[in-house]
Amino acid sequence: MKFVYATMAVIGSGVFSYATAFLLTGASERDVVPQDGLTEVARNSVLPPEASSIGSHREKVSALFKELEQGHVDTAGDREKAIRLLFADDPARTLAFIDGLEDRAFALELAKSIAFSPPEKETSRLARWVERQEPLSFRAEVLSSMMLSWAGRDFMAAFAAIDRLPDDADKSSLRKKAMKYVHKRDRFAALEIQPEEDRERYIADNGKALSRDVPEDTFSLLLSHPSSSGRNHALARFVQSWATQDPYRTVQALSAIDDPTERAMAYREAVYGWSSVDSYRASDWVATLPPGLNRDAAVSGLAGELSKEQPDMAFQWGASIMDPEIRLTVLQQVVEAWKATEPRNVLNAVANSSLSVSDREVLRAALTDPDK
Repeated sequence: MKFVYATMAVIGSGVFSYATAFLLTGASERDVVPQDGLTEVARNSVLPPEASSIGSHREKVSALFKELEQGHVDTAGDREKAIRLLFADDPARTLAFIDGLEDRAFALELAKSIAFSPPEKETSRLARWVERQEPLSFRAEVLSSMMLSWAGRDFMAAFAAIDRLPDDADKSSLRKKAMKYVHKRDRFAALEIQPEEDRERYIADNGKALSRDVPEDTFSLLLSHPSSSGRNHALARFVQSWATQDPYRTVQALSAIDDPTERAMAYREAVYGWSSVDSYRASDWVATLPPGLNRDAAVSGLAGELSKEQPDMAFQWGASIMDPEIRLTVLQQVVEAWKATEPRNVLNAVANSSLSVSDREVLRAALTDPDK
């Protein structure tokens, strides 16, 4: 989609009448800002005859600056169109105009209007100007608006600009916004350069898209960093999402996790995700696992999902867990969910189970204790 200038007119006593920003045409990109300020298409097809000279064009540009400064451009939509037209016509003058405005709220409005989608060749100029702005809140808001187009065109430059902000800026929120607009082909490369906490948070919140587009790369990226609460949370959320889309591939990948506790956690989350979309195949796969920590963890994930719709099956699976502490914890969770809908059935299941006397007493207490 290419743009050429339309005209703006100052009528009567000088009150702004209309400012149309750009007309959609088939003009080439190099037609947008020629050296004389007007394209052949604009000169011959858009502008009225009396505006065909450079001088007339410049007079109208100056008039529009004045109308903006005096507040005669009434609607935000018209102001946005006008300032974007002016910036495309003369970037340096437009930025100097915004610098000179005493009303900084108005200056911020105009700057953000430009920042949403500046001409590509003027992005660097605008970014340099933004870095000089004070206060920091002004700078951050305009930079945030720039992410809409800039992160998709040049994510490295966009994130570098965020990094140059002072430490007291909310860089994490800006990076999160920028990641939304990074092109799909660049998403993983952009993810790799994020600070650790931002990267982990992004993976945790966007597991579905990452597990669809770059699952192995994302999994390997997580495992390449040391264990931490944030990393382990991201890993859990990611494998859960991955298992809903490609469960067999997911569970096969889990053997690459060296730490036994982290691996067990991943088994639990993967099976939980898998059973949310196909509990029958997930159950069949869990049944093939040898006794041990991984199986117990997988069963806990399966029981957690089954307890929502098939609590009787969840109870049977939970009772098969070998580790006594994990088994009791899982069964307490199942019983808590089950008693809300079928209290008599859960009482019978506990009474007739092969659980130890002490386990049955704990579960019965949970059923009768009003605080449980």
